Amino acid sequence: MLPSRIANLRCQSCNTVQPVGLMFRTNPYRGWNKIDAVRCQECGTLHYLTGKGRNRRFFTVVTPMILAALGLGSFTIAPFDGLHWPNDGPNASAPNLLDGLILVFFFLVPALVATNRFEDIAIEPEPDA
Repeated sequence: MLPSRIANLRCQSCNTVQPVGLMFRTNPYRGWNKIDAVRCQECGTLHYLTGKGRNRRFFTVVTPMILAALGLGSFTIAPFDGLHWPNDGPNASAPNLLDGLILVFFFLVPALVATNRFEDIAIEPEPDA
């Protein structure tokens, strides 16, 4: 799973890459469809995301990453004439649907997944039986 490898959320016990989709369901700020912990597939340890520094990280890392990814993507795609609708004026064009999808899936999503490397993972203690 490529998104899990890019996010690099690893088990602290056995260093196995954890599934990024399940790990983000343990987000403490998530209001719906939340789970408490994810069990490691190799060693069985329960993990969850702590959410420490999430607001600070959003404004210092994620927001500049979004702007940089969309700017770089727009700059990279601009020379291709088939991905824009021409407008009046010199060099004026607006992106079409295919251009928007390319920007989102090839520039924005990998950048956002890469910022998830800064998430803190904690081990949940096993409940006594």
